[in-house]
Amino acid sequence: MRGKIVFDVCLRVTSSVESLPWMAGTVTLLRIGADGLVTQAKTDAAKRAMLGAAEESDLLIVAWPGEWSQDLFVVDDLPAARLAVGLPRRRVAPAVTANEHPEPSLGTGWSSAESQGLWGRLAALPGLPEEGKRQLVDKAAQWISSRGIKPLLARTDLDNETRQRLLAGVESWDAADLVAADCCTAAEALELLNRFPAKASVLGAALQRPEISQTAMREVATLSYDDAAKLWWDAKNWPAQTKTQLAATILDVVLGSQPPEPPSEVPGWRDRHTPEMLLRDLIAEQPSDRREELLSHPELGSRIRRAFLAADELTDTELLQCLPELKTAEATDVLAYLKRFPRLTQLARDEVGDVIADMIAGGWDPVRIAHAGEWADLVVVARATTRSACVDALVTAAVDARPRQQVSHYQLVDAIVANPAASTSQLRRLFEHLSDDHLRDIEESLPARSRARRLCAEVLTARQSRTVSAARPAPTTENLPTDEELSAMADPVAALADLLRDRGRERDAIVAHALSSAHMTDDLAWRMPVRELERHPVYGPRLAAKVAEICGDSPDRWRAFAAAWGTQTQLLTTTLFKRIEAARGD
Repeated sequence: MRGKIVFDVCLRVTSSVESLPWMAGTVTLLRIGADGLVTQAKTDAAKRAMLGAAEESDLLIVAWPGEWSQDLFVVDDLPAARLAVGLPRRRVAPAVTANEHPEPSLGTGWSSAESQGLWGRLAALPGLPEEGKRQLVDKAAQWISSRGIKPLLARTDLDNETRQRLLAGVESWDAADLVAADCCTAAEALELLNRFPAKASVLGAALQRPEISQTAMREVATLSYDDAAKLWWDAKNWPAQTKTQLAATILDVVLGSQPPEPPSEVPGWRDRHTPEMLLRDLIAEQPSDRREELLSHPELGSRIRRAFLAADELTDTELLQCLPELKTAEATDVLAYLKRFPRLTQLARDEVGDVIADMIAGGWDPVRIAHAGEWADLVVVARATTRSACVDALVTAAVDARPRQQVSHYQLVDAIVANPAASTSQLRRLFEHLSDDHLRDIEESLPARSRARRLCAEVLTARQSRTVSAARPAPTTENLPTDEELSAMADPVAALADLLRDRGRERDAIVAHALSSAHMTDDLAWRMPVRELERHPVYGPRLAAKVAEICGDSPDRWRAFAAAWGTQTQLLTTTLFKRIEAARGD
């Protein structure tokens, strides 16, 4: 960079570019003054004004969209830049008049001859002598922008050889502008299309010219996978009708070839636009009958269904159409699909149950999965399975291994209990391995006359009967230990915990006595049912504060709290906390 520029920028410089299209509509100039003021210029007039008024100490950047990426250059030779846009080398400040407008968008024609200065006026002059035409052609060959040759191409007195000479120097960034313009004949537009067949803007302009649109569409059909994909992503803002027609042709190209492996060393546009995204996007433009036909295609259907299943949301119809892919997928893919689309289990329960059964029969072992810590996979399977043998394997996993996070085990147990395929013997085996608190929690959450609730009660009663002979006499209000007596014990808190295990008729008096004790702790209180704490003058406010602390500003956790608190039950306080904490949070 020049020594007078105070900025330290590691970008390419404009002097390294042999021919830079300063006046092209796609090129933008950015000026950062020494005072920190940032301005931009997009129109011809604004670019001239910026370059003319720029100081040597300013940082001038040229943004130029290339064939595949956006390129940035630093203006290192300001006098040369001024000459390139028709200004003297010295600093000037040309006025921006009301008649100077931005370069038109695709297909809107070209700027008037007046905006081209004297050369533009000469190009539009009807009685221009032959020598003047020759000089104009020579001058136009040096012009970068397509705007410079449009007035000449609009002349009817130019011979074909001269027109070809003018068009020969057109680059890809100007070709689209000329293809869309009336000054270019259909044959000349077709020639430019053939010269830049994979350029999205050129194809877009050609598709909007009725006389060459079919030829342009045939060019699209011959593109490679990469070129067709890039054309589609570049066509995002095209008119709807043209885009729909283009989607059908590009879809045929994409389905007719396998996507190439993306380069691992250099990230590019293919890293941002996956083959699955491309297929879904193209199919979304198709009519509904064509979509259904593609999803059930005997040869291409699997590839298309995999592309759909890679999405985050599908309609019920699309989910059912993708069901064949689930039946042939690997276990890891089956689990991923069921996690992403839990509604699939509701829509096709029998079919999904068969897939789960085949998966377990094929070697997917719930016990091994439990020991590996993949409890979310077990929960998904427990909700989807319809076979008793599969439930038996899940019960074994729940009994044999315990997760680090107790919430995961609770979720698996709840899923097994809620599954109609679970037999009475399987539920009893599961319940016998649960803690009393867990069992009571399950019992209170189940319908009053349900089989599972009855089994919970039977297991709890059997445990109490086995220990009744060894248990000490139930405490009464007369022999409850005082704080002084508790202080004399080795572990007063353990004594209170033992006292609170009593479920007899004196339960309310025992709870009130324990909560009023000086040896009572929050940890011990949280092991008690919520109902016994919520109205207490001390632990009621503490409980509310704890719930508010866990929920915080998370709508999900507040909803989880509301769902858990739907009915007054024997819900343990620790269980309530775990359910809230299991919500996703913000």
